[in-house]
Amino acid sequence: MSRALPALVLPAVAVPDLPPAPEPYAPGPFTVFVFVLVALAMLLFVAAVVWSTTGSRRQRPTPWRAVLWPAGIALVLCAVGVVLVISGQRSAAADRGEYDDARVAAEATARTQLEDTYGITFLSDWSIPIEDGQETGQNEVRLPDGSRTECFVLTRDGQYEVRCGGDTADDSTPLEPVAG
Repeated sequence: MSRALPALVLPAVAVPDLPPAPEPYAPGPFTVFVFVLVALAMLLFVAAVVWSTTGSRRQRPTPWRAVLWPAGIALVLCAVGVVLVISGQRSAAADRGEYDDARVAAEATARTQLEDTYGITFLSDWSIPIEDGQETGQNEVRLPDGSRTECFVLTRDGQYEVRCGGDTADDSTPLEPVAG
């Protein structure tokens, strides 16, 4: 009775599953509404000032309340709008910072996994692609036998592939993973 040895399955390095990049800051509808109110209050202020300065001196009214209320409302609403914009920008920057940190961590993990799987050492600081369908330019690597060469790192179908020895990724030879 002959028993066949099981085939050696080499692990593939999967492309990290990152969430989509956060959207850049854009003011929300409430912030836009606040600034529309600021514009209306400014128009009321200008109308009150024009109204109080028309006519002869004796007939000219001095409606300080009519002048100061729109100005005060405009200032308060402008301050509220500025606070809303600044907090929105800070929130968007924090979201972008978290996303960038996740990208850097995913790239470092992918770099380590690729080095372990293929037995190579990256000698250049090129970034590793972390989204499916991307490829890098030529990366200088040290192969398991100690020689140096230029390789491309590609992502296809959710897996990484390292190709070496050509001028482009398409005419390079896929590098085989090393056993255990």
